[in-house]
Amino acid sequence: MLGSDLVFSMPFLLAETAPSVEDTLLKVLIQLTLILVLSRIFAIVFRKLGQPAVVGETAAGLALGPSLFGHFCPELSKQIFDPSVDQVFKMFSQLGLILLLFLVGLEFDFSHLKKYGRSSLLISLAGIVLPFGLGWVLARHLHASLQLEVPLTGFALFMGTAMSITAIPVLARIMMELNITPTRLGAITITAAAVDDASGWIMLASVSAMVRSSFSLFNTAVMAAETIAFAGFVLIVLKPLLARLLRGAVQNGKLSVNWLAAIFALLFLCAIATNLIGIFAIFGTLWLAAGLVSACAIAGKFGGCTVAARVSGFSWRESSCIGAMMNTRGLMELVVINAGYELHVIPESVYCMLVLMAVTTTVMTVPVLLRIMKGTELEPWINKSSFVAKEAEVVPD
Repeated sequence: MLGSDLVFSMPFLLAETAPSVEDTLLKVLIQLTLILVLSRIFAIVFRKLGQPAVVGETAAGLALGPSLFGHFCPELSKQIFDPSVDQVFKMFSQLGLILLLFLVGLEFDFSHLKKYGRSSLLISLAGIVLPFGLGWVLARHLHASLQLEVPLTGFALFMGTAMSITAIPVLARIMMELNITPTRLGAITITAAAVDDASGWIMLASVSAMVRSSFSLFNTAVMAAETIAFAGFVLIVLKPLLARLLRGAVQNGKLSVNWLAAIFALLFLCAIATNLIGIFAIFGTLWLAAGLVSACAIAGKFGGCTVAARVSGFSWRESSCIGAMMNTRGLMELVVINAGYELHVIPESVYCMLVLMAVTTTVMTVPVLLRIMKGTELEPWINKSSFVAKEAEVVPD
């Protein structure tokens, strides 16, 4: 009788020890509420400071993270941001990124690439090679001058990778808010940024593997080949097929629920493919060194992409606009430097310098772009954007 009672009561005993769905949901809802409210507050404040909403939202994320909230209120931070639901938010973030990139595909006019596709590739290449080289040289200097106790090769590789990053999600949000998605320069820049973003994931995976001493040149080559093959399949096979199907699916300017579901299913299948490939899954006396890190990052990305665009035939102002946009580091930068920090090849002092560089290059994007856009095709589009309209409301004549 006792045995049967014990068997009968086991599910209830387990329910008392294991977190229930309701408990997990409560933790998720509390975090979501705090994130949404603080993100909107920061977005409003940063808009009044002349920055796009996405920069404020990024700042809110940094404020809620371990560097600020977690540092000053560690116990409260652990209670609110319970590690047990970390995986839920990681999935949310990946789904959000997939949907954002889908929106990018809908917003931007990529017909310009028929004429300027080579320019995008050249800009992308310059935006990787020059910053990586500068990062490598700077790393060797910092390693010696700061007497860092980390492996030189791993440190130099991560510094080079960190310098090479362009954050396409943040850049895309900025460009949407500035109303330049239909422009020629917008399409060219976002394409170059997309190539840099994919290259950044490959570089991060390869460098991480090298630091862990499990690097395989063959595996890296396979990853790059699979990425190129997948991109070719999407452009040559999938895009024309989908366009043909959609022409028959759209009735009176509307798309049925079934077709919308099919499109999202296809979108998620593409995300699964890139996930399997491996490109998507994943201060004191040192102010002079911190300034040098930011200067090299800006010179490499901003300067390199500007020169590449000028060589491609764009005017200096147009080239500078492309360079300013490509210089956006955003959250992708934080992913790279966190990976280096966790692998113990980036010390805490340099980690702070790289975070400062990521924030600086992102915050400077819009102010610089607004100053150098005059006389380019971007000027009338930006002047018609809600960003400039709100700016005019904030700063009276």
